[in-house]
Amino acid sequence: MEKKTLIVFIILLLIFMAAIILINAKAIKNYRIEEEEEYARIRRLRYTGMSQQEKDIYNATVHSYLYNDVKGSEVKSMIDAIISSNQACVGERGKFIGIRIKGTLKGVSEEESDNLKKACEQASIYNSQTGQMNENPTDNNTESNVKNATENMEKMKKKINSQSKYNVEGLMDQGIYTWIIISEAE
Repeated sequence: MEKKTLIVFIILLLIFMAAIILINAKAIKNYRIEEEEEYARIRRLRYTGMSQQEKDIYNATVHSYLYNDVKGSEVKSMIDAIISSNQACVGERGKFIGIRIKGTLKGVSEEESDNLKKACEQASIYNSQTGQMNENPTDNNTESNVKNATENMEKMKKKINSQSKYNVEGLMDQGIYTWIIISEAE
């Protein structure tokens, strides 16, 4: 009888130890997830460590253009403002506003649209689809990357018809505009 009791006790002890191991594994996994989220939050703050006033000034470059049925001449002015802002912020973490085309624009080939997007992606730490910071951002807004993006923005600006109407959207992360999306107004 004692041998059976001892075996049952050992089995119960093993089950108890397995349960403790599983609980600890779950706790460690949750801790790692929380640690990664905190690291991501700190990393994001490092790139966007601007005060609200600085963010407002930075966003003023494009904020007044973000609506539907914008005249082509205003879109051209906005592109000039973005170019000036990007050039003034060369080398400053997270300070680059990219431009991409949504759909097609009259007179703009798909290749030209792709070239603009790719050049801006090279200079930006933000995702062109979501506006959110890329997973592993690096300081991409070097002088040469910004110059290449500027050249592509200038080419696109020449294709904008001053008399046409466009829709202009903005994507944001951490309270600043990161990408501007231009599309034909319907």
